[in-house]
Amino acid sequence: MTIGEKLKEAREKKGLSFQEIQDAIKIREKYLEALENNDFDVIPGEAYVRAFIKSYGNHLGLDGEELVEEYKRLIEEERKLQEEEEIEEENNKGGQGLFQNKTLLSIIIVLIIALILVILIYNIGLLNNSMNEMEVSQPIDKNFQIDSPINQYDFPDIENNLQVEENYNSQEENFTDLNEDNSNLAVNETLKNLEIIITERSWLQVYADGEKIFEGIMDKGDQREISYKDNISMKIGNAAGVQVKKDNQLFGPWGQRGEVIEKIID
Repeated sequence: MTIGEKLKEAREKKGLSFQEIQDAIKIREKYLEALENNDFDVIPGEAYVRAFIKSYGNHLGLDGEELVEEYKRLIEEERKLQEEEEIEEENNKGGQGLFQNKTLLSIIIVLIIALILVILIYNIGLLNNSMNEMEVSQPIDKNFQIDSPINQYDFPDIENNLQVEENYNSQEENFTDLNEDNSNLAVNETLKNLEIIITERSWLQVYADGEKIFEGIMDKGDQREISYKDNISMKIGNAAGVQVKKDNQLFGPWGQRGEVIEKIID
């Protein structure tokens, strides 16, 4: 039986409604319903989830501490399962990539060997034709003796290859110069600053320009200064307990005590 099923069964045995429990332990109805449905993501932060499970369980006559330990085990199992899935996915990608690389390398080797064979056959054919022409055009003198074998042939492609290599080297030097010029370019960005001020204990999640920089519970009197370029996005677990100071102006709070809100500041 899951945590939610245990809570629901205990509540129904006592004949209690969500409204009655909300009035008794000050936990909103939607969070009580989320606990019974095991929909823990609705509640803002694991710290609140554990506190709500314990308080709700104890109120229904269950062992709140045991329910919290069960929740911790559940979260740990989900994290391990996610890690195993990610590792398996990475291994599968790596195996496919290795297979593809081996296949591509094999094709390249086969093409290179085929090209070498074609060149050899072509050159052998040219040599045979040249020798046949020499035999037809000139009679063989049996007393003629060759002092040294022919050791040079005319390869007209050598000059073209040298020219291509020179052009490539020239382009590579130009590309290097361009990279050096680009490395001297600097991008100037003006950052904004704001200060988060906590007037009542609250859970807080903060994103700066889309990147999460903080998530957790802050106590009354805590302050945190943040630099950003475009905007700050905050999810606040106690809307009455958070203010921000920007350009020497104070903003907030934006809601009631215990209310969960989201706020975007440019």
